[in-house]
Amino acid sequence: MPIDFSNLFNAAREQIAERIQNIRDDRHNCYTQEDLESAELERSRIEQEIAAVTKTLDLASVACAALENIMLDPKARNAMTTGDQQGRDKLADELRAHLDAIGA
Repeated sequence: MPIDFSNLFNAAREQIAERIQNIRDDRHNCYTQEDLESAELERSRIEQEIAAVTKTLDLASVACAALENIMLDPKARNAMTTGDQQGRDKLADELRAHLDAIGA
């Protein structure tokens, strides 16, 4: 089951959007242009972090699927459960190749 952080991401987006709107409305003349710039910079960082987390989760999902496919091979399972170091090294190489293919 994939991990879904969409509610967390949306909450962060809503919170910063509300903060920016409050600064723009500035009903009590409490905020400066610097406050607005800081909040907009924070929104940009939030979006960058969301993109990084999403990419990491996607890569992890692909890596897990690749590992699962490798482990479905009876020879691979045998190499992992016995003292077959050469077989384990081959599996590690296969997994590295899968990860390299997806840019991980």
